[in-house]
Amino acid sequence: MTNPFSDPRAEYHRQFAHPHTTTGAARSWSHPASMADDLDVWERKLEQKDALAAIGGALIIVQMAERMIKFCMGFVLPQDGSLTLETLESFKADEARGTLGYFLGQLRQRVEIDAAFDDRLREFLALRNRLAHNLSEVPGLGFDHPDEIVLTVDWAGKLSGLALHVHNVFMGLARAWQEQIGMRDDFADNDFFQEIDAKFKPLVDQVFVAKPSGTKPRRT
Repeated sequence: MTNPFSDPRAEYHRQFAHPHTTTGAARSWSHPASMADDLDVWERKLEQKDALAAIGGALIIVQMAERMIKFCMGFVLPQDGSLTLETLESFKADEARGTLGYFLGQLRQRVEIDAAFDDRLREFLALRNRLAHNLSEVPGLGFDHPDEIVLTVDWAGKLSGLALHVHNVFMGLARAWQEQIGMRDDFADNDFFQEIDAKFKPLVDQVFVAKPSGTKPRRT
């Protein structure tokens, strides 16, 4: 079935320019301005739909990044530098009640982080918290006016790009760990993982530096 909202001008032409081709009574207009107003309504609805889709997409990517950070904290950079049953049980308890800010704080205690990437992590956390708790308080964002919609889409795009970068860096860390422990790789031929291996796995030694009491995966 064709989605009538895919082209508001086509929908307008179907319903109003040729009213007798639609079901129901024929429509009439007292002034051409009313037709233009109606078309504006259709276009505004599509713009609002795009903005909501951008926000929803950003939320999905943020959740992906959070899961990857938590995975790395539980398995790649475990507390006390060793992966034991006790540390896994402790991690599960922390995961259930810990916020993203808590896990990033734990990360900074366990390893030194490249300053530029740490700045990105702080910005990611700030924008993520805005999305989760007080999106309506971000200046200029909204769904009622064209300028607000444009700013909303741009803001969501910025968060999506930032979250994707954070996700990929931690995915590179996980891939380096997987290689270091000799885990079987069932995704070596996957395009996404090939990109991670080529662009982000080599950055591990630059982004994460072990503290005297910390740990990080090292490739042999």
